[in-house]
Amino acid sequence: MKEIFQLFKLTLGEKKRLSLAFLFSSFVAFFTYVFVNLVQPIIDKMFLKHAALTSGGKEGLIGFVFKKVRAAEEQFIWLIPLLLVIVIFGKGLFTFLSSFLMKSIGYKVGKKLRDDLFGHIIYQSSDYFDYKSTGDLMSRLTSDVDRIQVAVAGSMGDLIREMFILLALLVYIFITDWRLALISFVIVPVAVIPLALFSRQLKKKGLLSQEKMAQIYNL
Repeated sequence: MKEIFQLFKLTLGEKKRLSLAFLFSSFVAFFTYVFVNLVQPIIDKMFLKHAALTSGGKEGLIGFVFKKVRAAEEQFIWLIPLLLVIVIFGKGLFTFLSSFLMKSIGYKVGKKLRDDLFGHIIYQSSDYFDYKSTGDLMSRLTSDVDRIQVAVAGSMGDLIREMFILLALLVYIFITDWRLALISFVIVPVAVIPLALFSRQLKKKGLLSQEKMAQIYNL
């Protein structure tokens, strides 16, 4: 969690792009919510004999639309494939836009870090270069900065987008069946424990690989 906040601080210089990335990620979550509402009654119709356009005994999104437009289910059902195409296109478009913005932020963060590091190193005394190896300095300017850039452009962008999607799906499952939603809150933490242990091992391996890269640059 500490690393996430540190990455977030690095992106504060690009507030406009970051705000747009958050906005587009919220649109991705909205289209995901609509997509689930469109697909769920179709699956119910395929596998349940007397399925209606409802969810858990409550009126679903499509049923709500039927009432508003005053259309019969048989008439409106032909529009569902068109709606699915629109929703999938919208989700793909805003996913691309949010990813593009986060990648551009990542490149700008990487450039700024390299400039700051170079400006800091270039004014060091000669004694500093006596005990600091060339490979270690090159590793800081290349490999380490690349990792931060990838984390901002990829991991942080995915985290923002998935958080919005998670909130949208939580709303959906609570509307569908709040009892099952509460059960999921018990199961999910159990699944997170092995992931946390695995991430610690990855962090150790990452530090080891950075040390190896510094040794390679010294050759």
